[in-house]
Amino acid sequence: MAGLRNNNNTQNAQWADYVGDILRGAQPINQLVPQHPYLNDVPLIDELRHQNTHHVILLTLDVAKKKKKKKKKKKKKKKKKKKKYSAQ
Repeated sequence: MAGLRNNNNTQNAQWADYVGDILRGAQPINQLVPQHPYLNDVPLIDELRHQNTHHVILLTLDVAKKKKKKKKKKKKKKKKKKKKYSAQ
């Protein structure tokens, strides 16, 4: 069963190789970028990786509160301008 072994040959990489590596503990699970040759041979895999990317901004509580206050002030200014123009 040579096809079921992972011989590190990308031409013969198969789904069974990938699953076998996971079961044997040779393939790390939950990698940020999967490294198995089977996944590199799948068409459009790079495009899918880029489409599934999420960007996260992590703020401290103090910074988040400051940003919220600024946002409220901006809204108040906008409302004031709107009232001013509608009254004229």
